[in-house]
Amino acid sequence: MSVVDKIVAEWAFRCKKGYPDMNNPDDVKILKEIYSEYGVLLEEEGNKPIIKGATFNLGGNNWVVTKDSTDDNVEAINQKKETKKFTKKDFIAAKIFPVNPKVKNIPAKEKAEKVEKAPRERKIVVKTTYDQLIAYKLKQDTIPPVEGDYVLKTSYGTIKITNDHDKDIFSKLYKIAPPTAGQAVDAAGSKGSGHGEIALYWLLKFQKDPYTVEDSRGGSNADLLVNGIGVEVKAFPKGQTIQLGRIGKYTTQLTRLNTIFGVNALITDFSGGGRKTLPPNAIHATSKDIEEACAHVLEVSKHESLRTFNMPFITSMFNKIDEVLSFYDNPTDAKELASKLLRDLLVAKFIDKPIGSGEAGYVMNVSAHGNLEYTYITKTELETLDLDKVYSGVFINQGMINFNKNIFN
Repeated sequence: MSVVDKIVAEWAFRCKKGYPDMNNPDDVKILKEIYSEYGVLLEEEGNKPIIKGATFNLGGNNWVVTKDSTDDNVEAINQKKETKKFTKKDFIAAKIFPVNPKVKNIPAKEKAEKVEKAPRERKIVVKTTYDQLIAYKLKQDTIPPVEGDYVLKTSYGTIKITNDHDKDIFSKLYKIAPPTAGQAVDAAGSKGSGHGEIALYWLLKFQKDPYTVEDSRGGSNADLLVNGIGVEVKAFPKGQTIQLGRIGKYTTQLTRLNTIFGVNALITDFSGGGRKTLPPNAIHATSKDIEEACAHVLEVSKHESLRTFNMPFITSMFNKIDEVLSFYDNPTDAKELASKLLRDLLVAKFIDKPIGSGEAGYVMNVSAHGNLEYTYITKTELETLDLDKVYSGVFINQGMINFNKNIFN
């Protein structure tokens, strides 16, 4: 079955009528949710959203959105596109330029005069991005040293910056976003979210007993490498829950979850009461949601008489159920199965990032006030996570996995 066939089948399955109706807003909304689950961006004909790296036509002219544009600026442009209220300043801020800009021919003599009159600005070309950026943003020729000593332990721990000098510099660097590789540092701006990487880089690298700190952003890499260990930097309000990131790429774990949720949705639809709300799925689900879905799956798996129906749909359903249950050694307890499904998803995410090719990694939550809280996780520890802690401390929201830091304590 092709991806398109799967999407159409799933769409019909989730619609109340059993078939999709493009004139029904609820059915259209379900289609968008399915597209999101498959990692596909749904674009409305004639009103395609502007995205980074793409070209679009506006006012009869072709424009290109450079990949250096920030998500916030692109979103602002999309909102203004609906009202058709643009200014030149909006486009410049979002780094949107004509595909084939008109070039004014300037006589050689006039060009020479312009060069002579132009002020000579100091441009620092990126080589070691973060070092150059720190000096540039602080308007200093050298990087100010860290006065205190800050230690990362191989466990759960906290760092509180009490030195006024260090706290001041850390706060100034907290929201700074680095430029894309190859750009001058004056292209760097402030981040709307995901703060702290550069501030942490400065704090650990430039103290008296320094760490080896590298910028390792890109792909599945952690934000920083500290003495060769991946560090994923987060900036969430003080609390127990940390949002680790999207789960869409972990197809093996998601396939198992979708099997559980698919059977659960089927039972919910045909239980007699009908569907009042969209059943839980791999985009939004608590551990309790997954446990209830697992209970339905375990119940269905015991219906031997249902297995005898010679229908492709029934056969396929039981094959998928058996595959999931056999992988987990045929559990009989719904809570245990739910916990194992969540644990596998969490492990896949941590192994991918921040651990990567290493044996351990850090997740660090930082604030502009110099409060740093970190958790050190090893591959061995992930393999032996307590299932009760996973059940009470892991959930999925908006396609992202969230965890309570206490599951590692």
